[in-house]
Amino acid sequence: MLKPILALAALFVAALASDVVVLTEDNFDTLIDGTRPALVDFYGPTCTACINLAPIYEDLATAFARHKPNLLIAKLDATAYPSVARRFGVTGYPEMHWFPRGKPAQPERYKGFPALADLAWYVSQQTGLLSSVRKAASYVRILESVQAVQELSSGMVTFCVAWCEKCRRFMEVYERVARAFASEPNCIVASIDVDRVTEFGGEYYAAGEPTIKYFAGGKFTGLTYEGKQTENDLMAFLNSKCGTDRSVGGRLGPKVGLVEIMDGMVKQFKVSNGPDARIRISEEAETVARTMPENQYASYYWKVMLRILKDGDAYVDKELTRLDKMIESGDNSPAKQDNFIIRRNIVRLFASTPSSGDELSKGHEL
Repeated sequence: MLKPILALAALFVAALASDVVVLTEDNFDTLIDGTRPALVDFYGPTCTACINLAPIYEDLATAFARHKPNLLIAKLDATAYPSVARRFGVTGYPEMHWFPRGKPAQPERYKGFPALADLAWYVSQQTGLLSSVRKAASYVRILESVQAVQELSSGMVTFCVAWCEKCRRFMEVYERVARAFASEPNCIVASIDVDRVTEFGGEYYAAGEPTIKYFAGGKFTGLTYEGKQTENDLMAFLNSKCGTDRSVGGRLGPKVGLVEIMDGMVKQFKVSNGPDARIRISEEAETVARTMPENQYASYYWKVMLRILKDGDAYVDKELTRLDKMIESGDNSPAKQDNFIIRRNIVRLFASTPSSGDELSKGHEL
C-alpha cells in the first residue's frame, strides 16, 4: 500500500516542479494572448511519441526557465480539449505550434526534429533568447530546396520527416557517417525534410521509413540505396561510389596519400649506401615533388628524407610515435586527422620493416 502512495507523491512533486505550463480550455486564451511568444505541445497522454517527447519538452522548458516573463513553454492535452486543438488545425499527436508575439491566432507548426538541441535552437531563432542548451555541430548537410540537390557534385541524401521514429534513430547512425566523410568535398552526406521541401514527398519518401539516394554528376534522379542501414554498410557503399577509402570512424586506409613515383624513391633511399647517395636521391625527390604542386604530400616525402639525413634513421620511429599519439588523441578536426594519417602512411614507408595494409590498420580502428 505504501509503494503506490509514494509513487503518486513523486508524480505530484514532479508536476509541481515542472517548468512546462499546463493549458486547458479555460486558461488557453488568457495565457496565449499575444503578450509573449509561446510554444505549445498538443499531445495525447497515451500516444507513444508524446510520451517520448515529454521529458525532452520538460528539459526545453527548464533550459528557458529564466526567460519565463518573456516566453511561454506550454502543453495542452488535445484529447481532453479537442475543440482547442481543432481551432489550430491539429491533426495528430504530438504537434508543436509556435505562437508569435502579437499573433496568437496565427501559429506556425514546428516541423523540425523533436530533439532538445533542435527545439532550443528553434526557440532561440524565433525570440533571440539564449537557453542553457548548446547544440552539437552536425556534419549532415541540410538541403532546403530542389536546386540544392541538383547542385550536388556527388553524395548521399536521406529523405525523411521529423516525426518518423525510424528516421530519428537512423539519423544517429547517419551523423557518424557524415562525420567520417566530412573532409571529402566530393562525397557529401546530406538530408532533406520532406515536410519542408514538399516536392519530394511522394516518390522520394516512403511513410515511416527513411529513403536514401545517391546523387552524382548533377543528375537529379538518384540511385536508391537498398542495403542495410548500418554504419559499416553505408560506409562501404559510399567508398565504392566516391572512390574513397575510409573505415568506420572516418579513418583513412593505409595507402591513401601515397604517390607511386615517390614510393619508388623511398625504396632507393632506404637501400642506398652512404650519405652521398641519399643526398642525391633526396635532391631528385625534391625535383619531382616540385613538378606536382597540386599534391601537398609529394613534398612531404622529400622533407622526411631531409630529416633522416639530419637525425638518422631513428627519426622514423620517433616520428611514427608522435603521429600515433596525435591520431589517437581524439582532439583533431576531421581535416587534421586526415593530415596526420596520410603523413603516417608516408613515414611508415621509411621504416626498416614496413607493415602490410592489414597490419597498418590493425589496432587503429575506432
